[in-house]
Amino acid sequence: MTAEIAIMNRGSIALAADSAVTLQRPGGAKIYNSVNKLFMLSKYRPVGVMVYGQAEFIGVPWETIIKEYRKRLGMESFPSLCDYVKHFLNFLAPDSGLFSQEERDRYFHRSVGTCFVGIKDRINKEVKKFIGDKGGITQGQVSNTCTAVVKATWTSYEKAETLPCFQTLSLKALVSKYQPVIEKIRKAVFENLPLSSSAEKLLSNIAISLFLKDRFVGPISGVVIAGFGESEHFPSLVSVLVDGFLDDQLRQKEDRNQTISAKNSAAIIPFAQSEMVHTFMEGIDPYYHRFLGGYLGGFFEKLPLEIADGLRALRSKAKGKLTERLKASCMKLLEELNKQSDTYRRDNHVTPIIEAVTFLPKDELAAMAESLVNLTSFKRRISMDAETVGGPIDVAVISKGDGFIWIKRKHYFEPKLNPAFFANYYMDRKPAEEGEQDAQGIKN
Repeated sequence: MTAEIAIMNRGSIALAADSAVTLQRPGGAKIYNSVNKLFMLSKYRPVGVMVYGQAEFIGVPWETIIKEYRKRLGMESFPSLCDYVKHFLNFLAPDSGLFSQEERDRYFHRSVGTCFVGIKDRINKEVKKFIGDKGGITQGQVSNTCTAVVKATWTSYEKAETLPCFQTLSLKALVSKYQPVIEKIRKAVFENLPLSSSAEKLLSNIAISLFLKDRFVGPISGVVIAGFGESEHFPSLVSVLVDGFLDDQLRQKEDRNQTISAKNSAAIIPFAQSEMVHTFMEGIDPYYHRFLGGYLGGFFEKLPLEIADGLRALRSKAKGKLTERLKASCMKLLEELNKQSDTYRRDNHVTPIIEAVTFLPKDELAAMAESLVNLTSFKRRISMDAETVGGPIDVAVISKGDGFIWIKRKHYFEPKLNPAFFANYYMDRKPAEEGEQDAQGIKN
């Protein structure tokens, strides 16, 4: 896991990210605190990018992908940040040369195989329950159980919305295209289970819907792009969830889109492990707040019944009427309580912080971003949970005039010993036209 944050006002945007990455292995988890998650998207334009979730995409590290994109982008610019986002997502395509067919096939096999194993586990659980209740089971009853579990799984996928990026794709056509691969995976997972022909057909539909539908259940990556387009005077941010390909198209979904404007003067946007930021912003732990909401909802629902049952002198018909009146009153009180609670949090916690952020200078904006990531790291360090947030915190500030400025940045090498690295850094820059300013603002 990770902790990242973006803090924006009208003048600039501060980005901060920790350095922890968790590697899951059969023997347990290993955490390293030296991973880069914050990058320039362009060497010459005021745009940055952060990644969270999976450290790789289709077998390629995100650091490699971003730096290859940056190299190909060169000095090219776009009018808006959304144009940068579209351009970057278009770069994440099979024809970019980054993602081998072998890795794409492995992604498909792994995703479908994991889904099928989950279905098989539910079938086995139902079969064991049936045997425990009845003392035995026939082959036909096993087949019926398989069909029932597969149908229930398909129903959940069928109800889900199709991802916006796949609106033009056909489930039937994709099932036909991928059928040989799906059948191979199905035979390997379900082996000798007596699947009916209808169950087999539904499994094929599930295998494609796993990618087609708006459901992200496996390992995913979050990509956060923030900064200024050439025609934009206020910063904006777009985050996108990605996890693979379907029919050579990127499987992606826009997660957040935040723009600073004359009306919307500031924003604080956490990513990944964000509970401490929410606690700081709203004055209450989000999990505790959720617990209180659930508990009070149940409490106000049971209270009318407890009161009515305590009035033994009332007849059942009168108790029923009283219970309904009490339920209506309790729900009204609960609604008012929630409304007042939300108003208090907004007026006494959220709004004052947002108003302060509106006027923060660049250095204070960066300090705040670093502190909020540090807060999450500190909570993990003093708790019994795994320290999935930690290591050096990279911090950058992006402004229209100064561009992308590193405030804190870790290096795996000693900069003084590697002058050649910095000498080569801008070698992809095209010569400036006569009278045009170069990256340092010096006219050619």
